[in-house]
Amino acid sequence: MDIFDLDQALIERYETFARSFSEIRAPEIRTQVDAAYNEQRFWPEPLITMNPRYEEADHSIDQLIAQDVLDPAISKIFATGPDRTPIKLHRHQERAVAKARNGESFIVTTGTGSGKIALLLLADRRCSRARAARRRGAADARDHHLSHERVGQQPT
Repeated sequence: MDIFDLDQALIERYETFARSFSEIRAPEIRTQVDAAYNEQRFWPEPLITMNPRYEEADHSIDQLIAQDVLDPAISKIFATGPDRTPIKLHRHQERAVAKARNGESFIVTTGTGSGKIALLLLADRRCSRARAARRRGAADARDHHLSHERVGQQPT
């Protein structure tokens, strides 16, 4: 089945579904509703687009992990194939992850298939790791302070 046959089949199935909710008994109203369905007023023409080619990132996932931009677990999560090869990021993903690393806000507006969902997961993992590090640092500082209070020393 080609894509246009699929489109027509979906429209016909939707029409059957939409008409199943009521039975129009008044002939003049039924004629108007039938005309609206025949004119395909209830659905647009199919939209066919091509996704643009997105620029590759300057650094690989492994390089970003080595630079402490990404969590090491990312290389196993965002990987493909039996040998678990890390996926390649797009430039807009790399830039957004860098902003997340720096605690900056960012907005990504790109087309379908550009990796926005993956970016959310990458940034969230990065931010979660940064939050955990800050909590550990605060806890370490608090523990250091408390241990010195117990022995009567000034914390450093």
